[in-house]
Amino acid sequence: MSYKDITDLVNRATEDFAVGQLLKKSSFTLYETMSAIEIMDPKMDSGMKCEKPKYTCETLKTCTISMEQVIKIIDRLQGLEVQWLKGYMIYQTLLTCLFANDPLNISNPYLRAYTHGLLKCCYYSYTYVTSANVYSEEDFVRDSSGYIDNYFPRNISDEEIVNDLQKLEEELMKRLKNQKKNNSNNNSTNSNEELPPFQGDPEKEIEIIDAILARIRFRRAFLNVLSNFVQSNKKNMNKIKKSLTFAATQIPIMEKTEKTIQADINDFFDENINRKMYSQMPRVTVKFTSEETYEYYSNFFTEAIYLCSLTVEAPYQALISFVDCIRIYGYNRARLRRLLVKFIAEWDKLQEECELLDNNLWNTLVISLKSYDNEEPKYYISSWVYHIKLSYLEEYLSLGIELEIFMKHELLYTYW
Repeated sequence: MSYKDITDLVNRATEDFAVGQLLKKSSFTLYETMSAIEIMDPKMDSGMKCEKPKYTCETLKTCTISMEQVIKIIDRLQGLEVQWLKGYMIYQTLLTCLFANDPLNISNPYLRAYTHGLLKCCYYSYTYVTSANVYSEEDFVRDSSGYIDNYFPRNISDEEIVNDLQKLEEELMKRLKNQKKNNSNNNSTNSNEELPPFQGDPEKEIEIIDAILARIRFRRAFLNVLSNFVQSNKKNMNKIKKSLTFAATQIPIMEKTEKTIQADINDFFDENINRKMYSQMPRVTVKFTSEETYEYYSNFFTEAIYLCSLTVEAPYQALISFVDCIRIYGYNRARLRRLLVKFIAEWDKLQEECELLDNNLWNTLVISLKSYDNEEPKYYISSWVYHIKLSYLEEYLSLGIELEIFMKHELLYTYW
C-alpha cells in the first residue's frame, strides 16, 4: 500500500482560511466528533511516537538520587494522592511516578519506605470508600486495572511498613542530634561514621533532615490513622485522634521546606505511561499546587479531629438507622438532589408510622391518667420526624435553585 503526500494540497486549500476557521462536512455529526482523534496529541493519538523517558522502571533500580530529589518526589506524590482522591484515575496520578510502579525495588531507603506507606494508605482509602458505598464514578474512580487489588494483599504488612518508617525516623533524629552537636562545637565533621552527612553545608544538612523527617512522620501517622479504622472501638479512636493531631503538626514544616528546597524530578515522572490503558479519560488532569495539597490535608485532619471528639458510645442499632442521613451528603450536588427524592419519601412513610405510635402512646396515657380526657392528642415523635422531613424538602428545593434546574416562572412557587 502506497501513501501520497498531500501537504501541499492541504496548504493551498487552506490559504484563504482565517485563523481558527474550520471546514465542516455536513455528514460530520456529533457522533463522529466524539469519536474523532486529535492527531499528534500524545494523550489521544496512540500511534504517535513519543519521546522516550530518561528512566524506566528497570533502570530506576540502579539510579542515584539526591535527598533534595527524594523530598521533591515525596511532595509531588502527595499532590498526586490528593488528585486521585478527588476523582482522577490512579494511572493518571500516582502511577505516573515510575517509583510507584515498582516500589519493592527502590534503592533509596527513605523513598522506598515512604512509597510503601503512601500506597498502603491508598489501599485503605480505596477499601473504605468502596465498602461505604459513598462514591460515584465522577467522585472517586474505583478502577485501578487490578493494581490495588493484586499488589497490596500479598506483599508487605502494615507492621513492616510502620517499623521501617519508625527506624528511619529514629535514624533521622540521631542525624539531627549529631549535626546540631557538631554545629555547636563549630565542627562540620559528623562524629558518627555510620551516618555520613547528606550535605557538606551544615545549615543545609539540618534543613534536609527536618524536611524528610516531617514527611516520614506525617506518612507514619497517616497510616496509623487509616489502619486503626479497621476496628474503630474506643481504644482505637483515642489512637486515631492522637495520630491525627500529630500528623497535622507536620504540615507547616512540610509546607515551609517545600518552598526552600529545589530539585529537578521531571525525569522520574511519565504522564504518558497511561497510554497503554484501555481508557485515558479524562484527557487532561488538573494538577494541584503544593498550597492546595497542604490545604486539603489541613482541612481533612481538622474535620477528622473534630469528628473524633464527637464520637460517643451510642447504641449501635439506633445509630445505624441514621447512617444514610450522613451518607447521602458524600455525593456531589446533582446526585444528592436525586437521592433526596427517595429519602424524603422514606421519611414520609416514617412520619405516618410515628403518627400511629403517637396515637397509641396518647391513648395509653389517657387511660392511665384521667386528666387528659378532653385534650387533643399530642404528636411528639411524628412532629420531630416531620421537622426533619421539612429540612430535607428545603434542601431539595435549594439544590434546584443552586443547580439552575427550575424555570424562571417556577421560582415564584419555590420561594413561596
